[in-house]
Formats: sequence, structure tokens, C-alpha cells
Amino acid sequence: RRYDMAVLLPNAFGAALLTFAAGIPIRVGYPTDGRAWLLTHRIPLRPHWRREHQVYFYLHLIAELEHRLGGAERVSFADPIPRLTVSEERKRGALAFLAERGVDVGRKIVVVNPGAVNSRAKQWLPERFAAVGDALLERGDTSVVLIGTPAERAISEAVRRHMRYAPVVVTGETSVELMVAILSCARLVISNDTGAAHVAPAVGTPVIVLFGPTEDLATRPFSDRALVIRKPVACAPCMRRECPIDHRCMTGIAVEDVVRPAFRLLDEGGWARAFVAS
Repeated sequence: RRYDMAVLLPNAFGAALLTFAAGIPIRVGYPTDGRAWLLTHRIPLRPHWRREHQVYFYLHLIAELEHRLGGAERVSFADPIPRLTVSEERKRGALAFLAERGVDVGRKIVVVNPGAVNSRAKQWLPERFAAVGDALLERGDTSVVLIGTPAERAISEAVRRHMRYAPVVVTGETSVELMVAILSCARLVISNDTGAAHVAPAVGTPVIVLFGPTEDLATRPFSDRALVIRKPVACAPCMRRECPIDHRCMTGIAVEDVVRPAFRLLDEGGWARAFVAS
């Protein structure tokens, strides 16, 4: 398509090679992974880049780009928290969709996302998600909805089989647009480290996100409405998609580690209290 410029957010060598082979004249990125010679504009890494969130890692790249190519003296990073706006019409459509599938939308909706299609190592145990779901339904004021992509139907079905009470499973039944609207209607989202964990706070819904093999300091949801739960182990973060040993980073997270803050979040004024002894 005769692109004029490629801004490489991924640090992969292959990403730079592809743009080089495509003949794109301006190629901007960090000179990592032995790819410096493929870039026309090499942005130096900041000394503390391994200790900052990826949002700032990418924003620094864009700021340098605007400075070098656009002449900007200073680029502001003010309020970089991502936000998604869902119209009232789409929210009504999401609630109607859930009601048609048996969700009592008059109760507090808790959306549970037990899958992680690109990494089995990031998945918490189905039976523990099930125990959390049962504890939530035993309260008597909640509806539990399992979501996910078509590739995650099996994990949602495993959670459903382990539950004593019946959740509503819509895994694989929604478009991305409908999924976002459902998340915006929820009182709380509980998720592995995957896309839903980032979308939920962007639409204003609190999320409890379980981290194991990945680096939460760099990739946690960029929001003050996200509560990260992880159990530090010597081998994490390993960034593996499959655990070669005993999955201790995820099995170390107990059911009560999730239930306790979930209950606090669902109670009146619970957001501040969710961080106490969680």
C-alpha cells in the first residue's frame, strides 16, 4: 500500500524485518533483539524501562517520534488511562441479551472470564473458579455469567460442571462489541490475565485479575479499578505459555484470595476496602 512510515510497538525482530522487506521508508522503534540495522529511527531505551508499565514504554516511543519528526518540544502523558464509552442503547441490548439467557439482571452481575486462549499457563484452575462462582451465588444477590471466546468454551464448561449452582454461560456467543457492553453492565469482573481484564476497567467496571507467569508490573490493567492477585514464586514471571513444572504461580492462589476481595467490592463502598487484607 506504499506506507510512508511504520511505528513498531512490538520489539520483535520479525516485525522490523517485515517492514524493511516491504520497503517502508521510515521505520521507527526500539533497537532491541538485534534489529537496530533495520530501523531508520532508533529510539533509545530509558534506563528504567524494565520497571515501568508498558503504557509508558509505548508512550515514550510516540513522544520521541513526535519530537524527532514533528518538531514537538514536549509531549504530555497526562491521564493516559484508557477509557471506552458504551452507549445506553448498547447497554440495554446487553442486558436484554443476558435476560434472554436466564440472567436475573436485577441482581448484581458478576462476569467471570476463566479462559486465556493464548496461554494455558495463565489459566487458574476451573474448580477454583467454580468455587468462587458458588460463593458468589450463595450470597443471594448476584448473577454469575461466564464469558469467553469460542476457543474457550471447554474451559467455561469445565467451570460449569464443577459448580453446585448454575451460572449462565455465554462463552462463544457474543461479538466483541456485545462482550464490551456486557462488561460495562457488570458490577464486577473476575478474570485471568487476558483481554477482558483490560476492557473491564476501561468501561468503568472493577476487575479482579489473577496473574501468574506474566509480569504484572508491566502489563496489569492500567487503572485504579483493577485489583491484581498473585502469589510470588521464584520462577515467575517466566512468560511461558505452558508450565513445565507444577503451575505453582497459579495453584498458589486460593479460592478465598479471590472471594474475600470480591465480596468487599460487591458490598456498598467496597472498592476501598477490597485492598485491605486482600
